[in-house]
Amino acid sequence: MNKHIFVNDKFVGYISKVTPNFSNIHFPTPTLLKKFWHYEDELSGGIVGNYVVIEGENFGFLGKLQEVS
Repeated sequence: MNKHIFVNDKFVGYISKVTPNFSNIHFPTPTLLKKFWHYEDELSGGIVGNYVVIEGENFGFLGKLQEVS
């Protein structure tokens, strides 16, 4: 079973700025941050402390939300 981690139904936004210390994420609409279920866990996107997977051209990156402003 080959499962691709980057699927459209888990998309929450775009990276708009990258520096050595942080990246800015643009959430284009709050409807993308809706709650969803993964097995028996209720999850939400865009919450401080959550981890996000960032799709790059050839690689994926793991990030953690530190601040929402």
